[in-house]
Amino acid sequence: MPLRLLAILTCLLFSSPQSAADDYRFDMPSKLYALGDVHGAYNELVTLLQGAELIDSQLKWRGGNSHLVSVGDLLDRGNDSRKVIDLLMRLEQEAAAAGGQVHVLMGNHEQMNLMGELHYVTPGEFASYQDLETGELRGKTYQHFVEHHSDPESSDSLMVQFEKAYPTGYLGHRLAYSEQGRYGEWLLQRPAFLVIGDIGFVHGGLSSAVAGLSTNGINERTQHKIRQFMQSQQTLIEQGHDLSRHGWFERLELAKQLAESATDAAVRESASTLYSAGSDKMLNSEGPLWYRGNVMCLALYEQPMLQRRLENYNIRQLVVGHTPTPEREITAYLGGRVIDIDTGMNVEYYGGKPALLEIQSDDYRVYSEGEWQAWQPTTPAPTIESTTYDQWEQRLNKAEVVSTEEVGEGVTKPLKVTLKDKQGEFYAIFKHEDTRPRRRNHHHQLSDSYRFEIAAYALARALDLTQIPPTVERKVNGRDGSLQLWIKDTFNESRRLKEGLYPAENCILSYQHSLMNLFDILIHNDDRTRANILYQQKSWNLWWIDQSRTFRTFSRPPEYLAQAKLLYSPILHQRLKSLNRQDIQRAVGRWLDSDQLRGINKRREYLLKQWENRR
Repeated sequence: MPLRLLAILTCLLFSSPQSAADDYRFDMPSKLYALGDVHGAYNELVTLLQGAELIDSQLKWRGGNSHLVSVGDLLDRGNDSRKVIDLLMRLEQEAAAAGGQVHVLMGNHEQMNLMGELHYVTPGEFASYQDLETGELRGKTYQHFVEHHSDPESSDSLMVQFEKAYPTGYLGHRLAYSEQGRYGEWLLQRPAFLVIGDIGFVHGGLSSAVAGLSTNGINERTQHKIRQFMQSQQTLIEQGHDLSRHGWFERLELAKQLAESATDAAVRESASTLYSAGSDKMLNSEGPLWYRGNVMCLALYEQPMLQRRLENYNIRQLVVGHTPTPEREITAYLGGRVIDIDTGMNVEYYGGKPALLEIQSDDYRVYSEGEWQAWQPTTPAPTIESTTYDQWEQRLNKAEVVSTEEVGEGVTKPLKVTLKDKQGEFYAIFKHEDTRPRRRNHHHQLSDSYRFEIAAYALARALDLTQIPPTVERKVNGRDGSLQLWIKDTFNESRRLKEGLYPAENCILSYQHSLMNLFDILIHNDDRTRANILYQQKSWNLWWIDQSRTFRTFSRPPEYLAQAKLLYSPILHQRLKSLNRQDIQRAVGRWLDSDQLRGINKRREYLLKQWENRR
């Protein structure tokens, strides 16, 4: 069947409005518990469940009619994954008999194990399946390996290669996670998305890829595509084309090539099915098992999209895992709409703090480190190194200047300043240039002033934007200037492009660059370069620096931004509409003159008009 036709039929099969009869919706129980990614951390899991009195000292269910949700990723990275899955499979039965429920969701690592992506399986995990691996099976597999090895090698060398490719327990693992295997059969019935009361649960997150799919539709399509992939991959092996030993993307490319060029029609059909299933949006970065945007992408754009998904499924909140929280504590995002409970339960791998979330109506508690604590799903104020922006402004103003050194190659010679206070040493960048041409018609358009650094920061704060590091006016070495916090552990756009660096989600770049372009239009920044676009290591937070050549008086954007695509954000739209002349005056009037203030307002009106025309 042609790939395009197969994709169209798939969409028609699983797209449907929200169904009244939903297999994956449950009433809110008196007590609801949720735990994040386990990754083989059996002892930590047992400690949490016993501490919450959901299991007893014999590891039997004692939670009565409570519901427990695991958001997936029981497997990989830890040697005791099999013990974890055995425990939860048993508790599922015991809880049901007691009037409760244990819900285990499909995670991306369950998907990978089912589909043969095994590079996160530890040697200890493989070894735990040795009991399922007979000597006869291992012998036959070795003989097949020898027969299909094209290079003339000694038997000793081939055995070494075989043991590396098929470590002890590998074959037992593959049997266990086959379609008819004990764990494979069970996992293929796990949902990707679950609703209990008005709370949704998913491993990764909900993106626009699920728009138009019911709860049943998401789960049926995800399960169907994984099963379809497994079946077609096995069929190809039987047809003499074992793609399972290749990496994921290479496997898909090889399948695509076979689908287009294999002489055997049966091989073409199997390869086409494998490629279509493996490329399906439910199983990739935008799908519910993989999507990180709900916790990693810019709230100004992500929150409205998610709100539409919440409304589609009649839920108020979404509980996710998949993305370990920065502080290894349960964390809320997008105004409390998203709760990330992946706190790095596998302490050896993540250095985390195992935690369990309890939900009773609107009350939340967290069990961690042996005790219960009240918790609220509020999004904390933005911080840098656990310090708020207001606190950084105070530190920048009051800390002792320890030393200064020239940095950069420009004529303005900014200084890197070392400062010290009771909280320790930190760094900042100091600019003192304040050049304004005498000729009136050049005065605004060629100015280069530290005042504009402060004004840009103040205007960003007035719009609740946090992409410019805290900046204050201060005297250093006897000169007035701007003092801006030095952001550590960054790399710039030049390095990103040179090294081909990309974040986990496309929205991380697209959202942040759109916002930067919008703000650069507002302040008429005609000096944005690859060198002054900074990314934070690991988090990919985008920082805007070097705003000293800004606030020209033109009513339209800089030429290089005239055709910039500005992604629409209703939140930002409202903020711009609410930013009147008086607000602008209060925010930046101290550092700008009346012509520059009028320029800001004209460009604000230009931006609003652009959005109105494009919507």
